[in-house]
This record gives sequence, C-alpha cells and structure tokens, in this order.
Amino acid sequence: MSLTLSLVSLPQCDCGEDEFCRTSKLRLAPCRPQVQYANQNGTVVSCEVAQWICGADNLCGTALDYYFRNCRAMFAGKRCSRRCNNSISILQRQERAAKLQTCVCDGDRQARDGCVDIKRNMNQLCFGKPYIDEDREEETNEISGAGSAAARTLSVAVVCRWR
Repeated sequence: MSLTLSLVSLPQCDCGEDEFCRTSKLRLAPCRPQVQYANQNGTVVSCEVAQWICGADNLCGTALDYYFRNCRAMFAGKRCSRRCNNSISILQRQERAAKLQTCVCDGDRQARDGCVDIKRNMNQLCFGKPYIDEDREEETNEISGAGSAAARTLSVAVVCRWR
C-alpha cells in the first residue's frame, strides 16, 4: 500500500551507495507514470486503485479500515448504522479518499456487481438517494419497464470487500 507514496518520493531521494535504495528505484520506475496519472486531480480511477491511494496514507487507510469494519450491514443491503454513517463521514473528509467518490467499479462481473451494489446500498441506506448504474442498465438490453428493475435487484446478494 505504500507503493503510491514511494513512487512519489523515492525518485527525489539520493541513494548514494545504498544498493537497496538503487534497486528499489529501478524496480519502481516502470510504475511511476501510471501512479502519477492516477494521483492527478480529476483523474477517474477504478475503485480498487482508489482504495490503494487511500490506503497508502496512514489516516485515510485507518478511516477505510473503520469503514470496512462498521459498514458490514450496509454492504449486505440491510441498514446504515450510526457507526457506519460516522465512518463514511470521516472517510469523506480524508484528502486521499477523494477518488473513492468518483471511482469506477471494474474487474470481473462478480467483483463489479458487488462494487455497484455497495455504492447503491450506500446511496439508498445512508444518503437516501437512488443509485443508477447506467452500464448495468445497458447490459440488460431492455429499454424500460419492470424487467430492468427486476434484473437490477437480482445482484443484491453479491457483496465484495474490494480487498
């Protein structure tokens, strides 16, 4: 998880004769452009990458851990407890968590659907707002009506932790 911070600060450090430092710089160099791009303001990343960015920061990573611990019922689509709401509020105040607000669910179908379900559950149970996943609606190949709503509710049972 410290990879994000290492890639930002390691190139500026003077390794001198330290072989470990020089080897680390060489190994991390190929990843540097992607990490710099992902950390730019306005860049939209996958939710997994957004979690890595947050987790690389000690305070944000701790807030993310509390979120995972206190929001299990919300992940399952049951309820958003006061502790969960508080954990979300603390997480949203972390600068390194900004990309979690705009992240894109990706991965295999099960992981993506689980991520979408968690976003929907958070919007409905914690914020009282509907969440519409336009990609999933397009995949059903239906124009509108009860069929598309039923198709969206079938995936509620799938929940993933992203880690």
